[in-house]
Amino acid sequence: MTFVWTHDGVREEEPGVLAPSTSLAMAASRHIDRDSVGTWSIEILSAEDGDPPVTLFQREFVVLAE
Repeated sequence: MTFVWTHDGVREEEPGVLAPSTSLAMAASRHIDRDSVGTWSIEILSAEDGDPPVTLFQREFVVLAE
């Protein structure tokens, strides 16, 4: 898996793992500082060997100032 965080035109990719579980658990997190207000997106991409990545999940959210 690859977790892709995008904010203000900057895209950062982080490798990760999704595994079956009997309970909910956080798969990825990111520190967002006070200067990073605005629209963010997170995408989870598959990572199959030799195949182009497939988007498994995508969400946009807005970080507001305090």
